[in-house]
Amino acid sequence: MYCLEGSTSEHLDLKLIPGDPQPSVLGDEPHRTRSGLTNIMAKAIGALNKRDCDVVINFGHDELPYRLTGGGILNVIPLHTGANIDADAAIRDAIRGGMGHTLGFLSKSQAADYGVSLDEPLSCPIEVPWAPAVKPKDGLLFAGRVTRAKGVLNAVGVSKCVGMPLNIAGMAGDADVVDTAKAAGAQMLGCLRRADLYSTMRKSAALLQLQVADMCKETFGMVTAEALCCGLPVVTWDVGANVEIMDGESGIVVPLGDLRAACEAAREVSAWSRDHREDIRRRAVDRFSLVAVGKKYSQWIAETV
Repeated sequence: MYCLEGSTSEHLDLKLIPGDPQPSVLGDEPHRTRSGLTNIMAKAIGALNKRDCDVVINFGHDELPYRLTGGGILNVIPLHTGANIDADAAIRDAIRGGMGHTLGFLSKSQAADYGVSLDEPLSCPIEVPWAPAVKPKDGLLFAGRVTRAKGVLNAVGVSKCVGMPLNIAGMAGDADVVDTAKAAGAQMLGCLRRADLYSTMRKSAALLQLQVADMCKETFGMVTAEALCCGLPVVTWDVGANVEIMDGESGIVVPLGDLRAACEAAREVSAWSRDHREDIRRRAVDRFSLVAVGKKYSQWIAETV
């Protein structure tokens, strides 16, 4: 595995490449002049040409690998790639150039944004330590960045409507949203470690995923998938990738913007039995485990290269 100098791993054989990391897709840092990505791609292409490997797979959100797609180079389009204007343009150019088959999409919704129709997207693997579903002790849960776009205020409204406490787990984004949630009695848990987040999910009554549709569109629905793998039922709108995560028994999908329906759904799923929650957990693990998703990737690679 080619990695930038300074990378470490206890389990993988890393080949360290000099260079600076790329700037964050969500930040406004300037591009580096000593690009580690350029050096890594040069090494990878050299390995392909010498038949030292059969395929190079990029999981990053930077432009360069998408410009090089084909000839053994595949790209899995990750979350937030649309925020990188250059990468987004490179993906669209690759599709127009007939190289769409070398691009892996995480959801049908993500593919549709690029004009691609899929029967079976790749998905994201979720590795949640095994634990049986439990009868919920805590109230409703919102997990994600605490912003207006992510639907925090919708979650607050549902909490007040059903008379259940709301816990909010995630990094604070919009100060006014945080203040409003606190004033409504929501408990701010902050940005939790994965183990603590999963423990919180197991004890919660329902996860509320009620994003503001014209401000935030989920590429995959990572938090929804994680919740289901913990046996936590979900209430979400009938748009975007969250709908693809649901299987009809794992929560309730309500019409976009219908907060009354969301309140009724939250009441209903909060009363679901421990056995029902265990069924949710089991089915989600069958779909999103490393083994299950790995099989999808293996099939995609075999069909593409």
